[in-house]
Amino acid sequence: MRKIGSCLILAIFVLLNGLFAFMSAFLTIKLFGITINPILLSEAIPFLIITIGFEKPFALTKTILTTTFPITQIEENNVCNIVMLDVDAYDNPTEIPILDIILSQHHSSSKASLPLIIDLTSPMVFQVVQSDVIIESHPLIEFNDTSKPLDLTDPTIMSDEDVLLLVINSKISHYNLEKILKNNERAVKVYRAFLSHSSIMKTLEISILPMEGYDYLKVMGICCENVIGYMPIPIRVAGPLKIDDELFHIPMATTEGCLVASTSRGCKAINEGGGAKTVVIQDLMTRGSCVEFPNIIQVAKAKHWLENDGNDIVKHVFNSTSRFAKLKKLKITAAGCEKALEVMNNHFSDIQIISISRNYCSDKKPATINWIEEREKSVITEAIIPGNVVQKVLKTNVEALVKLNISKNLVGSAIAGSVGGFNAHATNMVTAIYIAPGQGLAQNVKSSNCITIMESINNSMLNTKDLHITCTIPSIEVGTIGGGTTLGPQSVMLKMLGVKGSHPTMPGENAKKLARIIYASVMARELSLCAALATGHLVKSHIIHNRAAKISILESCLMS
Repeated sequence: MRKIGSCLILAIFVLLNGLFAFMSAFLTIKLFGITINPILLSEAIPFLIITIGFEKPFALTKTILTTTFPITQIEENNVCNIVMLDVDAYDNPTEIPILDIILSQHHSSSKASLPLIIDLTSPMVFQVVQSDVIIESHPLIEFNDTSKPLDLTDPTIMSDEDVLLLVINSKISHYNLEKILKNNERAVKVYRAFLSHSSIMKTLEISILPMEGYDYLKVMGICCENVIGYMPIPIRVAGPLKIDDELFHIPMATTEGCLVASTSRGCKAINEGGGAKTVVIQDLMTRGSCVEFPNIIQVAKAKHWLENDGNDIVKHVFNSTSRFAKLKKLKITAAGCEKALEVMNNHFSDIQIISISRNYCSDKKPATINWIEEREKSVITEAIIPGNVVQKVLKTNVEALVKLNISKNLVGSAIAGSVGGFNAHATNMVTAIYIAPGQGLAQNVKSSNCITIMESINNSMLNTKDLHITCTIPSIEVGTIGGGTTLGPQSVMLKMLGVKGSHPTMPGENAKKLARIIYASVMARELSLCAALATGHLVKSHIIHNRAAKISILESCLMS
């Protein structure tokens, strides 16, 4: 017994205690007349013997609690701290210099070669007296008997279970996990577990939503908050499409069947006609602010000032804020931006700024003013499709396409009271292409304002009718720097199109090029979709492709 560091007397008492318990149980069984199974009885003997070893932690704990430590003689630079944390005091933990004392005594003892194990079972209250101050520790945290954190001063070394426990008990804010853990992927994992614990279904933590291997440094604090993973969307390319004598493969992120294949058919028809031509007729951003004056006299003075002396002053201040943006004109309907409003405030102390945007600029909303004034980039695309190509590739004729476009895209949209929706499905293409290179998806609303026009023109050389198609968009908003364009996969798509980042010599030119690519692609889809409608192939191809178990994508989708 002494070889294992135990007290003989204490071991004898443990055996006697076990014997007493055995005899009590034996007499009770005999009293009630229960039959004793010798085999089962013999199996209990090893458990009785094992209890001998249980006295060791009790003895060690007793030694710790009854020993007086010379705290005042410890040098400060040799102290290793144990953190005793009150449940309600996570932000201000109390440190007690005790562990180094125990380790020092153990190293100087005759059993220094043996490992030192300290088992503190919660709840256990320690009282350490130093300078007449009594410090009490409470259980670190109580939640369904979950194991307690060992060192809450550094959550980065805690287990995921312990961090989750702190989030559940509101000791750590879930939106600060990446800052606290200093590991973005781990923060996402813990947050997913927290949401699973808090939700009804509790399935997110074990779901197939991916989270590993993503560059969260480019997401958190820039593109998204409260991240729980990322959503894989299939990306395919349509084309190639010849745009202004240059071939482009069009990246599209979509889950809609037939969209890519149908667009490729439109690209083929346009290419055989010589390709698409595009122009950007305007490139500007509008902002309609809302201000208020105490009376109409001050309103008139402000209007006069902006139209005269204030015009140059506001332009100078506005232009100083960016090397890309230049103020082109002021419309006196309470126009301007933050800096312009600051200048007005210097000249008119009684001005009250209600909002930097009053929806007059109509951002992310369909509005007639975006057709009249135009906002962001205004693009026109056109192509001429020979009559024989219409028949061979699109499986219809010029007259049928022109008639369908008038009846559907123009008359039908007008009867519906559409604002900017004089097209077949422009938003399908805008959204699919927007996702791939990291554009702002909410801008799809006004960026899909499009009018598609088809007309029959004479081909004097072949004495046939060709198809002339145009798509006009007054307000497409795109960018090639900042936001989602900084993410790795999205950057790849921009590089594939040759528009990543700012143009080296002409700032803004890459964004214009991206706008032209998008709407040339929209025109290809409009052409193929209208052809499918004219021939009655659209419904058939979608039924075959989306509902049948075994189909040929090329066979069914090229119909639309």
